[in-house]
Amino acid sequence: TFGAIRVGAIYLGSGVFGVVASSVLAPRAVGVGASGAICGLMGACLGEVMQNWSSYDDPARTCCSFFVVAFLQLALGTSPMVDNFQHVFGFCMGFVMALALLIRPLMGIHTQQPVSSKCRQHLLRVVAFSVMNLAFVAGILALFGGWDAYLICPACGRLACWPFPWGCRPSTPGECWWDCSPCSSGGLSSQISWT
Repeated sequence: TFGAIRVGAIYLGSGVFGVVASSVLAPRAVGVGASGAICGLMGACLGEVMQNWSSYDDPARTCCSFFVVAFLQLALGTSPMVDNFQHVFGFCMGFVMALALLIRPLMGIHTQQPVSSKCRQHLLRVVAFSVMNLAFVAGILALFGGWDAYLICPACGRLACWPFPWGCRPSTPGECWWDCSPCSSGGLSSQISWT
């Protein structure tokens, strides 16, 4: 419906932004793969539904199904040795890029899109383009400017890894299957305990 150029731009943009965010938040870890771009396409699906809400028969159900899939994917990313920074930031950039690029024109004789809906779509597009450009500039400045990302966002380390089973106390030996203390210092490694 939207063409390979728009979808390809979302794929590449969310993949690059995921790598930049991962490089800023986990500078001592090397993340490779297309997972940030793939999560960006999942975010784009959600953004497309939000942008073209009136063209869906049951948009709330469609959004719920995308939320469930995205939650499962991002929750699995909290396991050790997975670069969840790429997943989360690629998903967010895909969502924003879809708001900017994926406006669906309504087809048919009897479909008259209200003026308020068109204005909302174009306002979302302008805001999304602005957010997208600001996010890329901020990411590049943070990457090459030597910023300490954990001073700006102290809780961002929690995106990379959570002790499992969730709710366990890492201070108690043997209670957690893995401990994410190295993750909180900017790395993606963890200490696994199967005792």
